[in-house]
Amino acid sequence: MPAVEVPGETKKEKPALLREAAGKRWVDTTLLEWPENDFRIFVGNLGNEVNDTVLMAAFQNYTSFNKAKVARNGYNKKSKGYGFVSFQDPIEGARVLKEMQGAYIGNRPVQLKKSTWDDRQVKDKTGKPIKRLVEEKAKKPDKRARAGASFEAGVGPPVQQAFYTRR
Repeated sequence: MPAVEVPGETKKEKPALLREAAGKRWVDTTLLEWPENDFRIFVGNLGNEVNDTVLMAAFQNYTSFNKAKVARNGYNKKSKGYGFVSFQDPIEGARVLKEMQGAYIGNRPVQLKKSTWDDRQVKDKTGKPIKRLVEEKAKKPDKRARAGASFEAGVGPPVQQAFYTRR
């Protein structure tokens, strides 16, 4: 079915990077949120109580600290148990790897490793990462909001009938 264009509505496009791992390719729009040429550290063994703010507070004492992000499940927004921290200076990033290894963030001792995010980038013949423009997906409204909207419009919630038989 072809896409229907609504008059007066423009398509929103944002840049994304092409990634590859395990024989599959995909477009990743989240990589452009991070600073370029940073030293990124994988932070493993995070508890469910750790969020972006707690992770940022653990590393913000370092002068070249840029960003901290906890990986979350897209469906239920629970922590996946790991995150990433970015530093502008690679020398300070290496110092962080030594100093913070095994330190407690939240209730657990963390495991730190240098991130391998740049190994998965697809590069052109000159060695530059391939960037693409992708169309932004429209966010779906919450199911509860959709049900409430249809009820307010006079349609009402869907009626379900159940038939029970006794044996």
